Amino acid sequence: MLRRLILAGAAIAAPLAAQNAPPPAKPAHFQGQVVDTLGHPLRSAVVETDDPPKATVSDDSGFFKFAELPAGPITVRVRRIGFEGIEFQLRLLADSTVSVGVKLVPTVQLLEAVTVDANAEATHPQLAQTGFYQRMRAGWGHMVTPEQIDRMRSAATNASSFLQDIVGVKVVHGQATRTTGRNGRGGGGGGGGGAMIMGKTPKGADCVMNLILNGTAVKLAPGETFDMWLTTTEVYAIETYAHATEIPAEYQQLLGNDFCGAVVVWTTSKMTLKP
Repeated sequence: MLRRLILAGAAIAAPLAAQNAPPPAKPAHFQGQVVDTLGHPLRSAVVETDDPPKATVSDDSGFFKFAELPAGPITVRVRRIGFEGIEFQLRLLADSTVSVGVKLVPTVQLLEAVTVDANAEATHPQLAQTGFYQRMRAGWGHMVTPEQIDRMRSAATNASSFLQDIVGVKVVHGQATRTTGRNGRGGGGGGGGGAMIMGKTPKGADCVMNLILNGTAVKLAPGETFDMWLTTTEVYAIETYAHATEIPAEYQQLLGNDFCGAVVVWTTSKMTLKP
C-alpha cells in the first residue's frame, strides 16, 4: 500500500511542477541608425552582436535591425571602411525593442593614388556602364583593368594568376575533387583544380571570398574553386574587395549577410573587346 501511495504522489507532482514553471522569456528586438560626426546616415556599416553571433548591414538611411534576440547582455560592434570601429555593451529586456544611435568618427587614411585614363571609359563603354570606373575613382577596392589583364595574360597559368599580387587577397592552391570547370571546361592551366581566393571577415579572419560574375552572385559548391569557373582568356576586368566592410552597397545587396570579401569578374563574353 505504501508503494502505491508514493507512485501516485509522483504522478501528481510532475504536472504541478510543470504548471508552476515560469514561461519562457519573450525575445527582444534591437535596432538603430549609424551616422557620421555630421549626422549624415552611413550605409554599408557592418553591425555585429555576440551571444548569439549575428551580423547585418545598415541600409541607405543608416538603419539596421535585429529581431528576436534573447534577453540579457550583448556586445555590439559597428564597423565601416574609412571610420573608426566602435564596440559597446547593452542589456536587452524581454519583449522590448531597444533603439540606439551610433556615431562613427572618420579615420585619416592614406589611399593609393588612383588614376583613370580619360580615354578608358570611351575605350570600354560597356565596362564603364557597370560603374567600374566610378568605383575606381571613388577608391573602392582594388581594380584590375582590361589593359592590365592583357599585359598579364600571356604569363597567367590560370584565372587566379591575375589576383596574385593584390594586397589583402590570398590565392590558395590545394587539392580539388575535379579538374574541369563549369560546362566541362578546364580550370585554365596548372594547379589541378585551381585556387581558392581568400579574403577577410569583419573580425579579420580568413574566409573564401564571394564571387560575383558579370553582376550575378555565384555560389561555389563544395570542392569548386575560382579557376573552375573561369579561364585566362575569359577574364576581362576584375574588382577585388578583400575585406567584408569594403564591399560597395550594390554588391552587399547581392550577397546579403555573407560577410566575407568579394571578387567581381567581368568576362569577354559580356564585354566587346577592341581589336
